[in-house]
Amino acid sequence: MLKLTIMKSTKPIQKSVFQTLIEDQVNYQLWANQSMIESLKVHSPEKFYVKIPSSYDTIYDTVKHIYQVQDFWFQMIQGKSYDFAETEYSSEELFEKLIQNSNELKDFVCQLDEFELQEKMEVITPWFTSHQPRYELIQQIVMHTAYHRGQVVTMGRNLDITNATNTDFNFYLLMAKPKSEM
Repeated sequence: MLKLTIMKSTKPIQKSVFQTLIEDQVNYQLWANQSMIESLKVHSPEKFYVKIPSSYDTIYDTVKHIYQVQDFWFQMIQGKSYDFAETEYSSEELFEKLIQNSNELKDFVCQLDEFELQEKMEVITPWFTSHQPRYELIQQIVMHTAYHRGQVVTMGRNLDITNATNTDFNFYLLMAKPKSEM
């Protein structure tokens, strides 16, 4: 009779530098979005609907764009389709949806292995079709959002919203990233 013994390694599995970098980016994404939302929530919601010249007319519209595009790319990296239906939310609902989506994105990405991060994804949109590695699409999410978070800060300054947190990636790494992850 054969006996099979399964031994679990006590040595932690080391993630590659590549995996760590991508995980840092989605953890940063969550932290930066939380920081932006927390700095906005202390202000009167009426300020979020004041028109200011920018890519989008209002802070609300800019945050909505951040959420919709992040959700679009999140669906793409999961191999799902996306419904482009327009939905209106209160500013509070929108802020909650962005943070929830950011958490889900982080959880999904952090469970991917190196092969899955490099897997080519077919992206079919009304604007273009491409085959890109999943990690490039993840970077698109983070960089696109960082661009628009900067716009939110600039728009906010025009409305006396001056309490925005520094959301530079390096600031996150040095000041906000949990020490246990370093």
